[in-house]
Order: sequence, then C-alpha cells, then structure tokens
Amino acid sequence: MVESTGLGAVCPNAHRADALMLSGETAMGEYPLLAVSSMAKIAKRSEMTIDHNQILKKFIDQDTLEVYDAVGLSVVQLASKIKAKAIFCFTETGTTACHIAKYRPECLIYALSPNKETLFSLALNWGVKPVLTNWLDTLEARDNFIINYAKTLNFKTDDYLVITDGYLEKEATNLLRIKKL
Repeated sequence: MVESTGLGAVCPNAHRADALMLSGETAMGEYPLLAVSSMAKIAKRSEMTIDHNQILKKFIDQDTLEVYDAVGLSVVQLASKIKAKAIFCFTETGTTACHIAKYRPECLIYALSPNKETLFSLALNWGVKPVLTNWLDTLEARDNFIINYAKTLNFKTDDYLVITDGYLEKEATNLLRIKKL
C-alpha cells in the first residue's frame, strides 16, 4: 500500500520523471512480479493524463533556450504539428535524444547509435527506444536504415517520421528532416 501511495504521488508529475523503481524491500518481497505489474499499470494510466501541449507551452514561453533545448523543443513541436509516427535521432552521446525526451513528444523517440554505452544510458529516458546500428556514413544509408526499421515496426505508407542528425559533425545536431514513408 505504501508503494502504490508513493507511486500515486509521483505519477501526476510523470512529465518530470524518466523512470520509476521499486525499493529493495518490495523488489525482494514475496510478490515482486505483482509489484512491478501494478507499478507499470499505475504509471501507464498516469502517462495518459500528460498534457503535451501544456508542457510545450511552458517551454515556448521562455525568453531564451540553450541550443540543445531549442533543437529538442523544435523537434517535438514539428512532430506534433505533422502528427509524426516517430522521431529518429542519430546520436553519438545521447544528448539530443535526452533533450527531445524532456519535452515529452506524443510519439516514440528511436535513438540510433553504434555506441552501446550511449544506448545503455538512454534506456531509462522517458519515451526513448535505443537502437544499435552500424556506423552509417551517408544520408542515403541512414534513410535506408530508418525506412527498413520503420517497416519492421509496421509503420504505414504515408506515415511521417522526424529525423535529427549530426551529419558531418561530431557531437552536434545540425540537421532536422521530415521523411514520409
């Protein structure tokens, strides 16, 4: 009861939490699977109450933003306006994916990287699905990867995808694209 009450207090603020975890006593207790299952149900229900537009408005109204925040906010606004099916983020360090997740887009963020450590660190970020890739040198190779990967997810023809990339730049996002399947 204490755990679900505590979770109930956290979940209304789900727009600020990336992950939830069980305490040692609950995780090691008699019903750890039931505890995790209950926790997941509560978290999923609370996520349905997130007001994505309100989150965006709060940040849009700021006078200035750091560059990564401006990129993340722009990506989420664009994805919302075109009803994108997903955001694909090529990343070396995971920074851009984290800044996109901060604004709680309505679609999933697929973080694509050849760096396993980056993907491990992104696994606990809200709305981010880490995807291991080989290093892809050209935009054509990256587009082909995304198209093929989107097909495995059963995306449909005419679905929009938003893509961020640091093309020809190390550790700097300098490209934002829209792709229609």
